[in-house]
Amino acid sequence: MSHLPYRIMHMIQQLHQRGYTDVYLYAGLAPSGMSWRYSIGQIQGGQWPVSPHLVSSGLSKNDHTAWADDNSTVELLTEGFENHFKPQLRKGSYPTVFTNWYAQLLSAIGTDDVLVFFADYGGKHQHWLSSAPGYKGS
Repeated sequence: MSHLPYRIMHMIQQLHQRGYTDVYLYAGLAPSGMSWRYSIGQIQGGQWPVSPHLVSSGLSKNDHTAWADDNSTVELLTEGFENHFKPQLRKGSYPTVFTNWYAQLLSAIGTDDVLVFFADYGGKHQHWLSSAPGYKGS
């Protein structure tokens, strides 16, 4: 079974495929480097990351999310997210420039890595943000 950050990264792609094309994931490491922090939100006015987020949290040793009791697979995590946040989620046409960029990012990261846009000394995937459609900086 893959680790939860990996499943969250791929949940975003599944949400895109279900038509929620404005959903983004902005993730990195806490200053200690011991916790993976993430925000999931929706692109607003063509820009991301923006407040308010749908959810912001961090993961260290626990494998728990507020939106899915069973997050053992990407599919179950996606269903839980969609059901929990459905009133706030907006559907769009698929694919978009952003969803294509995100799919390329996931392909480049691989299966044993975690998305890190930010960390104390720069995130290992920070360079991807220069080509990210609508990225407005943090």
